[in-house]
Amino acid sequence: MYYDLMQISKLTKNSPLSEHLRPQDLNDLTLDEKIKSRFNKMIKEGNLKNMLFYGKAGTGKTSTAKILAGTSGYDFSYFDMSLNRDIEFIRDVVITSAVTKSLYGEKRLLILDEADALSVPNQNTLKVTIEMVADRCNFILITNNPEKIIDPIKSRLNSIRFDQNPGDYDSLVAAHTKNVIDKIKKLRPEVSPEQIDEISKIVKRNFPDYRKIANAIDFEVF
Repeated sequence: MYYDLMQISKLTKNSPLSEHLRPQDLNDLTLDEKIKSRFNKMIKEGNLKNMLFYGKAGTGKTSTAKILAGTSGYDFSYFDMSLNRDIEFIRDVVITSAVTKSLYGEKRLLILDEADALSVPNQNTLKVTIEMVADRCNFILITNNPEKIIDPIKSRLNSIRFDQNPGDYDSLVAAHTKNVIDKIKKLRPEVSPEQIDEISKIVKRNFPDYRKIANAIDFEVF
C-alpha cells in the first residue's frame, strides 16, 4: 500500500491536538546531538544516506524519516512492509520505483517501514537493488526488531539507533517537556498551570514514546 507522506503530515486547525504535538521538524525530536547534526547536514547538502532506523516503538523513527523526506528535495515514497511483504510487491512496486527515473530528475528516497516483516528471500532481493541504484535512489528502512534484518542489508545501510542513552534520560525528558509545553502554549494560550503540571507528568511517564505522549496529552488533559 502506498502512502503520500506530505498528505499524512498536513495539519489543519481541525487536526487533533495529538497530531500537532507529533514531530514536524528535527527540532521537535529529542535526539542525540551528533545524530541530529548529521541529519541537518544531509538536509542542507541534499544528500541523504542509505539508513536503517531501529529502536523501540514511538521513539521518532518514522517521524524522522518523514521529516528527512519532506525537507531534502528528494522524490519520495513510503511503504508499510507489514502490508506488502510478498515478492511481487517488492519486484513490481519497490524495485520499479527504485530504478525508474524521477519525473523532474530528483534523486529518489524509498522509506520501508516495518522492514522486519520482509522474509529473508525478499530481503535478499532488496539488497541487490540497494547497491544497484545507489547513484540515484536512497533507502531508509525502519524496524523495531533489527535482529530480523539480514547482515547483507545492514552492511549496505548506516544503522541509527533511536533508543536513548539511559545516562542522558533526565536531560532529554526535560528538553522534550519544554518543547511540548512551548508548543501547547502556542496552540492553547489559555492552558492552566495545573494542566502544564499534568503534561509534565505525562511526558516523564511515557518518554521516549512520542506517540504515546501526544495521545495521552490529548486524551487526559484537554
